[in-house]
Amino acid sequence: MAVYTPRLLKIRLSHESAFTLMSRHHPDVTPTMYLTTVEYLVRAPAGVATLFCAASLGSEFATYWGQFGLAVILTVFGYVAFTWWVTRDLPWPPHVWLGAASSRFGAFGIIGLFLAAVWLRRPIVMLGYLTGRVVASGVSAVIGRVFWDGPKPAYSVAERMFFRAHDYFDARSGPLREPLTTWQKLKDAYYAHHPEAADRAAQSSDVAPYL
Repeated sequence: MAVYTPRLLKIRLSHESAFTLMSRHHPDVTPTMYLTTVEYLVRAPAGVATLFCAASLGSEFATYWGQFGLAVILTVFGYVAFTWWVTRDLPWPPHVWLGAASSRFGAFGIIGLFLAAVWLRRPIVMLGYLTGRVVASGVSAVIGRVFWDGPKPAYSVAERMFFRAHDYFDARSGPLREPLTTWQKLKDAYYAHHPEAADRAAQSSDVAPYL
């Protein structure tokens, strides 16, 4: 069964693998804290993409297609560059904070971008943003397959960020220690507080190979 976060993000790791790793940080970091951090890291690139696209509103391009192209380029660059940065290097606290803001207020950011585009009479920027998000997702998947996975089957951003969260907490709390509780007890306690995630996990059977 795959693991589900509090906000129902799917992580294709076996429960034993995921909760065993999380138990090494327990009790300083609970599974809820850990998996919420994964959510933040997954959503952070979208926040960066929105900020980069908003910068295109100040461009001097007079034509619609010039504005559209710049919005696409900045959106793709912001999303892909940030995803690459976090998956290749140790996440910093600002990464998590930006992800938290994007997770909680991401919709407001997109609405704000739309209203600004309408007010500045550049609605084509929103089309560029949406196009850029689609392109960025595909580019990120290709980059992850080539540079992250190597010969192994492709993993989603959620699995990659799960391990980045481990690096993040490892840097904050020091080396891993022996678990103070079993992974089964930790799993049961987590799903007792998140029954909807437990229901989703019970219905899921696919996990990433080797995990």
